Amino acid sequence: SDRAFKEKRDALLGVKFLRELLEGDELLSTKLVSIMVRNEFKLDETFDAPEDSTFFIVRSGTMSLISTSGDLDDCLEAGGHFGGNALVGSEPRRSAVDSETKLIGRSNTGVFFTIDRKQMEQILGKGRLQNIKDVRVLSSNALVKKARLSRALRERMASKVSEIKFKRGEKNEWKVSKAEKPALYVVRQ
Repeated sequence: SDRAFKEKRDALLGVKFLRELLEGDELLSTKLVSIMVRNEFKLDETFDAPEDSTFFIVRSGTMSLISTSGDLDDCLEAGGHFGGNALVGSEPRRSAVDSETKLIGRSNTGVFFTIDRKQMEQILGKGRLQNIKDVRVLSSNALVKKARLSRALRERMASKVSEIKFKRGEKNEWKVSKAEKPALYVVRQ
């Protein structure tokens, strides 16, 4: 129904990094809405948060993130989310809690949505959301803006984005030969 679609879309747009990614892309918005699952919860109801596979958005109410040791990791209110790094890229979900994280309802009733990473990868392709994010970062670069690239060239640029991972604590050098084609580099973190 239109109401259910709007509720899911509003939840997506309430998450800053998703809003930035979806800006002006109705097709991508519709695809993500199509794989969102709506869940209702009651006070003290518990839900598993599988490691690195599910993204959560709280639409209404309050939920707590609890590790198996019983430690409170975070409290999520309407608009709060959990699991974004695992959803967007190949980075593991960053959480102080372990893989047995639970979400527990802390208000009388509430609603949250989930997006399964595997379903998203089937629709968009593995790492595609990270690719879109990288291209938007590149597109906001002053040099790229000055070039006033056409949509076709921006899409071509998007298809050429690649990822290189560096390991912490190791000497990470990247030598670029003058003979190589010019390139732009984005450092995520």
